[in-house]
Amino acid sequence: MIKTDFNNIAVNNIAYDENYKRMVFKGSVIGASFLFIFSLVDLFYAELYKDSIIEAIACVFLYSLAYIERKHHLKPWGIIAGITVIAIVIGNGAFSNEAVVGAIIWLPLVPFISFFLLGEKLGLKVSIFISTIYILIMVYIVNQFPGTGYNIYAVLSVIGALCCSIILSLAYERNRTSMIHLLAEQANTDPLTSLLNRRGLIASFSSFAALAKRNKQNLCLVLMDLDRFKAVNDKYGHDAGDIVLQRSSSIAKGLIRNIDSIARIGGEEFIIILPNTSPSEALIITERIRLAIEKLVIKSAEDEYIKITVSMGITSSSKNIMSFEDLLKIADKALYEAKNQGRNCIVLKEQDLTIKLKESA
Repeated sequence: MIKTDFNNIAVNNIAYDENYKRMVFKGSVIGASFLFIFSLVDLFYAELYKDSIIEAIACVFLYSLAYIERKHHLKPWGIIAGITVIAIVIGNGAFSNEAVVGAIIWLPLVPFISFFLLGEKLGLKVSIFISTIYILIMVYIVNQFPGTGYNIYAVLSVIGALCCSIILSLAYERNRTSMIHLLAEQANTDPLTSLLNRRGLIASFSSFAALAKRNKQNLCLVLMDLDRFKAVNDKYGHDAGDIVLQRSSSIAKGLIRNIDSIARIGGEEFIIILPNTSPSEALIITERIRLAIEKLVIKSAEDEYIKITVSMGITSSSKNIMSFEDLLKIADKALYEAKNQGRNCIVLKEQDLTIKLKESA
């Protein structure tokens, strides 16, 4: 069985969202507008007809990318194509005419754009490729066309500028991505137990459901609630209650599989997602958790011993029931029945079946 870390899906998918999409659209429009202006200046003022044509073509291309981005999210190849067009225009302006003071200063802009739009890995590859092309063109011009004004010092300057641009852009992108992932993790994690919170669980549940539907597998949802937890807080204090939550959640997490997911959704309630698990297998897993928590003994600050039990409601997906909300409603009904039947027990509830696993004597 392939092991998939679904708990990180919510974190990894946050780096490029709707704000990124709008940024690409605006960047394409602004870039195309500047190229349109440069094209007119080169055509009517500088009489650089070749440059004007290249800039006009690039302008149309970037406007097209902006239109596509507005209607549909661009694939990476579309972004790479846009960066390539920008690189061609910059390279043409720097290399096609005689050396102009400050002309080649635009070359290091390409690595920054590449990292900004493509991320660390793909941005690094594109930056190195385009930078290598720039350097090779400069070496060729210095050797074959010395009259242009470029020399070996210009080549070394460009190499240094491009390397600095790549290194700084890489450092910035790594820091930016790590900060985004850190914020996403904090937004999806319960600070007390270090489990997923409700938001993180819902984000990862869609992946569980899609996998179960694609592979025609069972998916079980377990709603777990600590019995009489309010009484623990009232008698021993909230600090002791926090310890009970931490220890109980740690036990539950340690007894589920790596492919499973557990989250604290509020107070003393937890949800466990068991992919590729039949209802009978879910009963075995949850009974193991129930027994382990029943045996848990915590010493309070007043040297009193705290014991806790759990009640659990289980349901499983079917052809008609696959959404998180529907499964949660059925599991909640099962948990309600477990509470009404004396607590410290497990109730499995499906559309036409209810099974109670009684507490041990």
